[in-house]
Amino acid sequence: MLKRFTLAVLFCLAAAAASAETRDGLMKALEMWAPIDARVAGERAEIVLPQNRVTDRMYISVITAGVCMGQITRPHVLDGVAEIAVLNKHARQGYVLEGGKDLCKRLNGAPIGKSKDLMVLGSTHLH
Repeated sequence: MLKRFTLAVLFCLAAAAASAETRDGLMKALEMWAPIDARVAGERAEIVLPQNRVTDRMYISVITAGVCMGQITRPHVLDGVAEIAVLNKHARQGYVLEGGKDLCKRLNGAPIGKSKDLMVLGSTHLH
């Protein structure tokens, strides 16, 4: 019984450390947008921006030049993340990218332009 409890505690601590590493990595990658917060819960990362409204241009910029570009310098930041939500300061409005790390790898290999924007918007739903 004690062994199981010890393993459960170690697992929780490891998950919390990985979550903190992901959060810190996202905050560094998004420094230019001055996010209020970056949270990771399970397979979902939430980025809260200081604006009242998140536009599609802001969203695409945060994903392509922030989150996914951060993958190049910090490849383990999005480990275990399946969707990325970019939300307004009230965390009520925004966009959610489905695909996480795998989609970011494809985006980083795609040429800059409309095709990259279409890849992002094609994997997006509203929050």
